[in-house]
Formats: sequence, structure tokens, C-alpha cells
Amino acid sequence: MISSGLLWPPCPPASARAPTRRQLHRPLRTSLAHTARALLFFSMLCFAPAANAQHAPASQIDFVYFGSADCPYCRGWEAHDLPQLMKSKVFRQVRLTKITKEIGSPVPPASSFPEAIRQLREPIAENIEGAGSPMFAILADGHVVAGWRGSKKYSADQILGIIEQQEAQSRSGPAVRAAGDLLVAR
Repeated sequence: MISSGLLWPPCPPASARAPTRRQLHRPLRTSLAHTARALLFFSMLCFAPAANAQHAPASQIDFVYFGSADCPYCRGWEAHDLPQLMKSKVFRQVRLTKITKEIGSPVPPASSFPEAIRQLREPIAENIEGAGSPMFAILADGHVVAGWRGSKKYSADQILGIIEQQEAQSRSGPAVRAAGDLLVAR
């Protein structure tokens, strides 16, 4: 070993030195970030649906309400629960139909239903027995999910829970629904 204070082997000038670890990893990090962005962009192009592609529509969820203007329970439900439901984004995607009926009558005949949901009369009538007001039915693709009489059986939160459950089961495509439509039959 030489004790003259000189380093052996001699250090190359600063411009000729090998890059430090930090300098080596900076370009790698930058190139990885660019690569990740490019992969993300490519995957979005490959897996995102085309604007004109045909998709199976998500299930149509209907909420059918049978009520009467002279029914105090119906008016109470319309004043309290319906506004709560209408505030929900989930409920606004449901096709809401109000069908006017007599207080003590069963599900009205198909002629009382709007044309758009006339075919739903039979499944609803099979699931709501008896007479009285108000009556409610939740349907997914024409199949009754819930049908009941009385305004106190399900709260607005419980109704939303049923609808959200149906939404979760039908997420096979984009929502193709009439957002917040209210069909009224008289």
C-alpha cells in the first residue's frame, strides 16, 4: 500500500465517473411511469366498449305504486316516503308508475295500466293478494321481486335496499332505463 495520500487506482475526472445509483434509477422510474401510462391507455382502448357497440341492456327495474287520491295512507306515503325515494340516484333510474285505483279494490284490470307496462299486470296481481290501498310492486325484467299492500311494510330505505340488490345482480351492461319516468294511468 502506498502511503503518499494518493488514491489507488486514481479517480477519473467527475465527467467520466459512472452514474450514481440515484442517477441510474431516475430514468428507470421515469420510463416505468411512461410505460405504465402507455399500458393503461392501451388497456382502456382494448377493453372500453366502443361508442356504437351493441350491449345487452341492464335489467329494467319497475316500481309500480297503486294509490287513490282519497286514501290517507296513500297521501301520507306520497308526502313522506316518495320524496325520500326520489332523492336517491338509484331510485331515479327506476321506471316509476303510479296507477290510480279505488281504496278497497284489488289490483286493477290491465286496461288501467299504461301501455308501456300493461304486460306486468298479471305478475303483479299474482303476487299481491287481496284488496286495499296503497299497493306496491318492484319488478326486474317483468318478474316481481317484491309486492305488498300497505305503506308501512317497507320503509324508503328498505325499498332502496331491494332496488340496489336488483341493480347489483343486473350489472351486465350499461343502464338503459328511463331515468325517473313517472307514468300515470287514470
